[in-house]
Amino acid sequence: MPKKVVNMKYKIKTNFILKTFYFISIAYTCIFIMAFIVTSLHAYNTISNCEKAEGINLNGFVTFKASDNKIYNIENTSNLFEENEKVIIYYDLNNMKEVEYHEIIMNDVETFGFISLLGIIIYIILQIILSKKNKRERFIIKNGKKVTGRIIEVVRVNDSEGNYSYLKCEYDSVIDDILYFSSQKIYSNKIYKSKFNKGTATIYYLPKDTGSYVVTDCILK
Repeated sequence: MPKKVVNMKYKIKTNFILKTFYFISIAYTCIFIMAFIVTSLHAYNTISNCEKAEGINLNGFVTFKASDNKIYNIENTSNLFEENEKVIIYYDLNNMKEVEYHEIIMNDVETFGFISLLGIIIYIILQIILSKKNKRERFIIKNGKKVTGRIIEVVRVNDSEGNYSYLKCEYDSVIDDILYFSSQKIYSNKIYKSKFNKGTATIYYLPKDTGSYVVTDCILK
């Protein structure tokens, strides 16, 4: 019986690393926005419902006079304030063991707000870059010439970006005129660990600018 030929079909994911960072930026931005909202609500609730006083940091304790005219010494474990520094606090007479420091509350709000804003900026930048790349690729696919190229080599690389492969392809556009193409990086362990080295690839390119092309899928043999 003839030996069964095994092929591997694979749709090449374009801009894989960029898209990965894009989705990571969305996830982290959402997390920090939620943290910012929770922190802001906590700050608002503390400022609205607790009493405010000005104390002083002395020998590891914050000393202040409460509304009941008593002096309280609350141990300061934050290590944020210097000796003899004035400290604004919020307290609840029913629970004087726990106080909130104005500076810490505002620092938390500002930190999460800044990180959220930074995440939104990164998201917008990545969205613009991806949009331009996707638009360019769609333009090439829509207006370019679709051909089936020969895979002349599956290059496997192991570097700081991890394990990945890319395809080197060629296509005979006319007699004695061979065009060469390389796919984007392929982060597929199946392909990286396989013994496939030949096959065909679907390529779209602009005849007037053969350097503008997209390798969309392949059949490895």
